[in-house]
Amino acid sequence: MMRNTMKMAALLMIAAPLSAPAQQIDMAAIQKWSAAKVVHYAVDARFDAWTQVAGGKGGESAQGKVGDAYALEFDWDVRARQLAGPVTIRNGKSVVSDTRDRGECAKPVLQGDYEHFDATEAKSTNRDLLELKGNRHFPAAQIANECPASRALHAVAAEQRGVVENIPVPEAKMMSLAGMGVTGNPKVSFTPDRQSLVMHLDNGWTLTYTPTALK
Repeated sequence: MMRNTMKMAALLMIAAPLSAPAQQIDMAAIQKWSAAKVVHYAVDARFDAWTQVAGGKGGESAQGKVGDAYALEFDWDVRARQLAGPVTIRNGKSVVSDTRDRGECAKPVLQGDYEHFDATEAKSTNRDLLELKGNRHFPAAQIANECPASRALHAVAAEQRGVVENIPVPEAKMMSLAGMGVTGNPKVSFTPDRQSLVMHLDNGWTLTYTPTALK
């Protein structure tokens, strides 16, 4: 174990920016996270982006500024790099704050609630990856699906689609870098209290992971 700890310390020295003082490397944290066999993760996921909010023919041009959220809790087997038990899922409610047409046509009019992602199940797939299955609900809407030939709004029916989201599970050993405040990855950062990792995905989701070493 001491050899692994020293190896991790050496890697952190390499990863640290030149301006970071050496005393910021927390040897106790390195030892703690290097020894962890099972880690509990609490994940807070937030979506904030423009996205399609209507189904039917031409629905891809109907966009909304959408906020959504879900939360996960699970135990993770560090060595096997897979789930060590069931996943608890809590879904938030989507909010559409504005709408627009992707072109220069009339804005879509939603006639119900758009739900971006309601997660229903989670499982390990590839190593360090969780597959979340769920649903996306498009409400009935009025959209300009014949634009630019016609700028009139036309009715499209409500629609539900199955959706799969794959989310990474970061190595808990990254928490050993918390004392330095940097991860070496521009898309991964620490919360101000340095108790959690924040990962910015390319699909509009931001994931905050709070790990706890169980054993």
